Amino acid sequence: MIGGFNKSGLIELLRKHPDWNEDTLSIIFDVSAKREIEPYDVRSKRNKLLALSTESMPEERKHKYENSLYLLSGTYAQYLPDDFDVGYLDSLSGVKCTPGQKTSRVINKVCQQFGVTMEAEFNARFAELADTLNPIDIPRVASLSVHPCDYLEMSNTSNSWSSCHNLHDGCYRAGTLSYLLDETSMIFSTVEQDWTPPLYEAPKVTREVFCYASGILLQSRLYPNYMDTKTAGVYRNLVQAAIALCKGAPNFWTLKTDIGTIEEYVDTCPDSSHYTDYIYSDYNPTLSLLKSEDTSGLSITVGKEARCINCYSTVDEDDTLWCFDCEEGYTCASCGCTISGDDVHYVGDNTYCEDCVFYCERCSEYVLEELVPVYNIRGGTIYVCQNCYEDYAGECEECGDSYLSQCLTERDGRYLCPTCLEAVEADEAASA
Repeated sequence: MIGGFNKSGLIELLRKHPDWNEDTLSIIFDVSAKREIEPYDVRSKRNKLLALSTESMPEERKHKYENSLYLLSGTYAQYLPDDFDVGYLDSLSGVKCTPGQKTSRVINKVCQQFGVTMEAEFNARFAELADTLNPIDIPRVASLSVHPCDYLEMSNTSNSWSSCHNLHDGCYRAGTLSYLLDETSMIFSTVEQDWTPPLYEAPKVTREVFCYASGILLQSRLYPNYMDTKTAGVYRNLVQAAIALCKGAPNFWTLKTDIGTIEEYVDTCPDSSHYTDYIYSDYNPTLSLLKSEDTSGLSITVGKEARCINCYSTVDEDDTLWCFDCEEGYTCASCGCTISGDDVHYVGDNTYCEDCVFYCERCSEYVLEELVPVYNIRGGTIYVCQNCYEDYAGECEECGDSYLSQCLTERDGRYLCPTCLEAVEADEAASA
């Protein structure tokens, strides 16, 4: 594979950046993603909380409770706005408040007033609603990489999303090799701030392919949400600035978004196996031309003929990393079954089938022991190996649920999950 690695030109260029990392063959950036208040999420979580109304609650009282929550959640604001009708809320619920108070805290007071806080699932559902009303800046780490593993893991199985380049079952798996072996493509990705090297093993929050040569910069589809053109614009600006700095040129570019114009400057290698996201306007690709360079009549070539990861022969199918001769012949060390090259998994020096191993979503390694379910920072469940659980996870000392360590907060000598912490703070606020 190294013999066909054609990124020397890009490496020579990107190496000039002050944030270049030689070990990871990438430029590392600190970025921030702002999570805005989404009305749909607010309404959804409000309705889940409303569903906790007890059947014994008189109809008129239930009506007042529901209208109070509609009134408060309908602000779609972290803090009560100046024009909020505090008198109407008082008449409905008996709860007094003032503009500028945190909306979630007032909601908690309303729930206390109507006795809903006694419901078994209240803490969890209130925490969900409170979370939707609190926009936050989420720090992340971004990488512009030409490391071979970043191409192979461009759609790794630990992501919350997937693409056709997924090595596990993607119909364009060989496309990872096409990108790896060309001279122009780079992998731009973001991961959570708590990532641990190597970066390519970390679950990717977002990912894009950028391609550059001779003053021409192609930006392909943003995963997982190609409609998020605002975020794509932020990433494009980062890459533009990085390339301009490396070239010692002013950071001035001409932006092209018309597919016809993009096709004039971009050629796809005829024998490549990648999916050509960048030729479809629906995916919002862009082309940037560095103003200090004469790009007239020039074009860049994306992709290369895929080569077998075992013997470097030509890969004839788009959905495999192996040539025909290398695709068969592995034996599972546990059950003894025959495994194809695309389905084999390594634990140490031994090969195993899919049924005999478990995939850890923390370290991205296959292991032989069963996994432990834990909650991550986004509230979803991931499955981790015993080593990762011991090193990076623990139990909430209130509810006993397992969380990644970054989700647990020390409070009065105890480590609490976000839900239990919110409940404790709400109780303290109510008694204050």
